[in-house]
Amino acid sequence: MKKYFLNVVCLCLCAGFVLVGCDKDDDDPETSVVAGNKITATVSAPNVAKVKAMVYYEGEGDVGGESIIAECDYSNGGFTLTLPENVDAKYLETLSNYEFEDGISISDKNVKTCSIDIYGYNAAGAEAGTFWYESKTCEAGFMYVDRNVTVTGSHTYSDGEKEVYNMSLVKGWNIVYMTETEKDDVYTYTATTSNPGGLSWVFYSRDDDESYQGAARFAASKKLMLRGLK
Repeated sequence: MKKYFLNVVCLCLCAGFVLVGCDKDDDDPETSVVAGNKITATVSAPNVAKVKAMVYYEGEGDVGGESIIAECDYSNGGFTLTLPENVDAKYLETLSNYEFEDGISISDKNVKTCSIDIYGYNAAGAEAGTFWYESKTCEAGFMYVDRNVTVTGSHTYSDGEKEVYNMSLVKGWNIVYMTETEKDDVYTYTATTSNPGGLSWVFYSRDDDESYQGAARFAASKKLMLRGLK
């Protein structure tokens, strides 16, 4: 029953409900500062020289596109990534193209959006791994909207599983926090712009095959889902 929630939120965001484990390169709590279009992170990332933000978008025909829209150096145990204040229209998708279940309210269905994944590259230019901002029960994504919009409400499926939205997005870049809770084998999936706290930056290295492949599978699924939006 995640199909609508994943199509709407996980496709829009750099991370989703694929909690790929706790084998991190840095287990200590880290800080994240998002000011306007800047993402500042402190996180251990061995062998990383460059940090790049990748955006996925609907391309020509059946093939989704991807582009690097920002990059910076990794140094002194972290990075500050400056995202574009205004994102090119070719990278944006109208929110009304996504499917929302009954009970979900969108203040402006004409809003356009995109999101990023953040990757690390070594000095030779090869991909070294991916950066995620998460806790054991929550994952965060960086989402752009071209105007202010709210997405609120909830929907409960016939099997009891539930999705809940409490998103108040402002024009520009936003953080959306996604949580998964379980009671009696029934799951509730929540997307909110209210920070639950306790998140830290994690770097999943290509050298750690299990955790990296989990992150890579999610990125690939986003590109596949782009084909079925309309």
